[in-house]
Amino acid sequence: MCEALVEELRQRLSKRRRISVSKSYLRRAAVLIPIYQEEGECFLVFIRRSRSVNSHGGEISFPGGGVLETDRDSLSAALREAWEEVGIPPEEVKVVGVLDDAETVTSRYAITPYVGFLRKKPAMRPEPSEVEEIIEIPLRAFCEEARLHVEDWVIGDTWMPIYFYRVRGYVIWGATARILKNLLDVWGVSVRSD
Repeated sequence: MCEALVEELRQRLSKRRRISVSKSYLRRAAVLIPIYQEEGECFLVFIRRSRSVNSHGGEISFPGGGVLETDRDSLSAALREAWEEVGIPPEEVKVVGVLDDAETVTSRYAITPYVGFLRKKPAMRPEPSEVEEIIEIPLRAFCEEARLHVEDWVIGDTWMPIYFYRVRGYVIWGATARILKNLLDVWGVSVRSD
């Protein structure tokens, strides 16, 4: 069942126009949205960032980070970071597609999110200097129990909707929530609002 859902997502991603952010003052970053199947069910992998990292410490995100000069491209960066942070072998990831870029306001990054599928649950291990916790949430939890809360914040001189997903005792917000909303919208997964 999960493979069929992921194939549907791949088709939807291939048919849409992706929004890319290219502002000169933003640094490039990339994340991998790992989706694995276990007993036919889809699971999404998140991390809670270590509180000792320079930015966004303690927040929930997807594995990823800045694009380095040694990376071939942003996809290479996303795969490298997923390997370094949680031990997902790049060769086991089937890239499904790319979502819209997400801009971070405080740390000034333009993040390119890649959706990656793994046929089975990888043997993950957190890199303690970067990752406090690996979080695995079944897709059905977003359909059945997750709640989406939206607040309008003034950032600079602009009103922005800020998304908060509450699921399984976790709160996912900020750029990660924008990326997650983009994923769920493209996938056709509806989440109840507060």
